[in-house]
Amino acid sequence: MSTAHATAPALRPFESIGRIILNVVHYLGGMGVLALSVIRCVVRPKDDPPSLTRAVTRQLDRLFHYGFPLVAVIHVGLGSFLAMQAYFGATFLDGIGPVVGVGLVRNIAPLMSAMVLAGLLAAQYTSELRHPDRDRLDHDPNWFPDREILEGRALDPRPPIEPGRLAASRMIAAMLAGPVMGVWGSLVGIAVGYGVAAGLLKVSTPGFFDMFLQMLWVRDVIGVFVKGTLFGLAGAWFACYEGLRVHSGSDTVAGSAVRAATLAGIAILVINSAWFVIFYHAGPAFGPTLLAPPLS
Repeated sequence: MSTAHATAPALRPFESIGRIILNVVHYLGGMGVLALSVIRCVVRPKDDPPSLTRAVTRQLDRLFHYGFPLVAVIHVGLGSFLAMQAYFGATFLDGIGPVVGVGLVRNIAPLMSAMVLAGLLAAQYTSELRHPDRDRLDHDPNWFPDREILEGRALDPRPPIEPGRLAASRMIAAMLAGPVMGVWGSLVGIAVGYGVAAGLLKVSTPGFFDMFLQMLWVRDVIGVFVKGTLFGLAGAWFACYEGLRVHSGSDTVAGSAVRAATLAGIAILVINSAWFVIFYHAGPAFGPTLLAPPLS
């Protein structure tokens, strides 16, 4: 005898809201369980897994191999645009260096590099961790899906690797890659911005860099590393969770990757906004200014 019953029309909106809340709580709970598993596998590993250092190094090699070109291309456009916008929008040369340099270091380069990294992590980690043989990933640095089937090779006799240990190597690599990508994006953007300012707008080298360095705060530089680390953690956390969690039959790898990238992007925006509220909102919002303050 079926106990199912139809929900009253007036209560259907509340039913949908409740279902959404339960799904969010379930998702966040799974993320928390994964974090605890990662910590345990790092602190007290079982079954003699492969070297964590070597696994992290291999992940960093992949992230830098694909990430550096993508970040560079984006910041070529950003650096040149900021230089042109500072000149033609404000019509004074002294503002070009600070707008390009401080703007990139303080916010744009870490944020945009993190968005690139989040998409890259979702594409790489989610897909490989969704594979049935994922528990042997880090045993062989040259492993790729279905190689054993294609080459007729026997499965690796060594014990499978715990999911938390697989996520640990990838999350640590992403946390290390985040600040490096932010610094790389800043350097590329500043170099391109300087090239545009010097070549097209005839701005001198001291005129570009002196004011930029005067307006750069220590907290701006610290933020590249702190935010980059948190951004990388957010991107890898969602990507690994989407790859390791149990999925329904209709949940495709592509859908999981898109969801991981989207949620990571939202988390990155929240972290970035929180950083500015905490470290910039209490005092002068953005440090020294080239313009005179308005008369009261």
